[in-house]
Amino acid sequence: MAYLYQANFDFKLVELPDEEVNPNAYIESVTIPMYQQKNIHSTTLIYGNNMPILKANKRYAVRVTTADTEKKVIFLNEDHSFVTTFTCK
Repeated sequence: MAYLYQANFDFKLVELPDEEVNPNAYIESVTIPMYQQKNIHSTTLIYGNNMPILKANKRYAVRVTTADTEKKVIFLNEDHSFVTTFTCK
């Protein structure tokens, strides 16, 4: 019988205070993110109306973390994705 591996994911979104801040350091240091969702069982997250409103011309950072409680798969970077930034237009 084959084992089907199912990873869970945590999503973290922060608003960056200015252009000078390092998004990698900032997302690590924020204790209360703008939005966070844990134990997502899908590789897709739809950002809907029930989530915080993104402001025009503001810069944001996003990071996804695997929540591999079984430790069946080894992920690099302490289970974190690269931090991605975007500006809401």
